[in-house]
Amino acid sequence: SNAWNSDRPLGQWYGVSTDKDGRVTRLDLNENLLQGPLPDIIGQLVRLQELILDHNQLSGNIPDTLKSEKLRIINLSHNKLEGAIPHSICKAIHIRKLYLGDNQLSGEVPECLVSL
Repeated sequence: SNAWNSDRPLGQWYGVSTDKDGRVTRLDLNENLLQGPLPDIIGQLVRLQELILDHNQLSGNIPDTLKSEKLRIINLSHNKLEGAIPHSICKAIHIRKLYLGDNQLSGEVPECLVSL
């Protein structure tokens, strides 16, 4: 089963990869018809390295809690996100790939992201 809310270890959940300690390192749920805002609690995934949620129907703002220093890849493209890119994303100092196209984002791109 691909169901979440299971008693299985997180690393066995669909779209979730974990490290040896069972902490989430990768969340890959692209093309899953996800709807609604990204929850602020996503910022509590402190070992998250890859966040891949493209081609869904996510809406609202990108949470300013999305700032883990371990993040390397963020793909939120092809959603319905709006508002500005939060400056807090600059705290994700290891970011190498950031995909935000095909949303309704507005405002200035934070200076730290210009060189990506």
